[in-house]
Amino acid sequence: MLWRASSIKGFEIHGSDGQIGAVTDLLFDDKTWTTKWLTVHTGPWLFGHTVLLQVSILGKPDHDARQVFVRLTRQQVKDSPHAATDLPVSQSIEAGVSRYDEELPFWQSEASSRGLRPEGTTIFMPHIGLDADPLFQAGSAALVPAAPVDATLRSVTDVTGYHIAGTDGAIGHVEDLLFDDGDWRIRYLIVDTKDWLPGLRVVVPPQSIREISWAMRAIYLNVDREKIKSSPLYDSEMTVDGDYSSRVDAHFGLTPVGGAPPC
Repeated sequence: MLWRASSIKGFEIHGSDGQIGAVTDLLFDDKTWTTKWLTVHTGPWLFGHTVLLQVSILGKPDHDARQVFVRLTRQQVKDSPHAATDLPVSQSIEAGVSRYDEELPFWQSEASSRGLRPEGTTIFMPHIGLDADPLFQAGSAALVPAAPVDATLRSVTDVTGYHIAGTDGAIGHVEDLLFDDGDWRIRYLIVDTKDWLPGLRVVVPPQSIREISWAMRAIYLNVDREKIKSSPLYDSEMTVDGDYSSRVDAHFGLTPVGGAPPC
């Protein structure tokens, strides 16, 4: 099932021995558009720290109870690296956190190749320059860089509000992101077109992105405004199921990697 990324903010995180905190943001890889970490505010039991939890150690979100369970104890969370809130986070820092969680870094895993591709093209991989690392405080052990510095993580909160433009003009702005709660992959950007087509919302797959200017907070698509105008409309009250996803993917000329049907 696909859910708005903003809807998971505030979900309680529960470890094997009690509540850990609440979700404050999602961090995704800006090359593969797969969520890799949740930022979690721990509350008073851990002096209000914000910690990073890999999605690979999370259970499936319970949207009715607004909870997510994690395969960690509170002590393990207490000993984990605490994150500063400025982004992006470099792979060198991430490698250290991955070793703490005893998980492979994302870029060495099979999950890094998941996704859809437009027919006749490759998966979109935006050019990102080197950005400054945030400050981290080590918990039980110092982090040892194990990969080249290559900032790839972005915050859902930060990307919300980015301007969207087609090949022939402005379209709107990013209202939210839709992610699959099965594999945490970001499937679509929800675009509010009120400055161009008042009252309408559409979804755009990341594979339709031509370029991103992180400095200008702008996203440029490889399709024109007519393509966006004729795409299946999105309603915040609707359930985004396989039928809607299939219609959107077909409209933008996407086929599943390996020929599998869209989820």
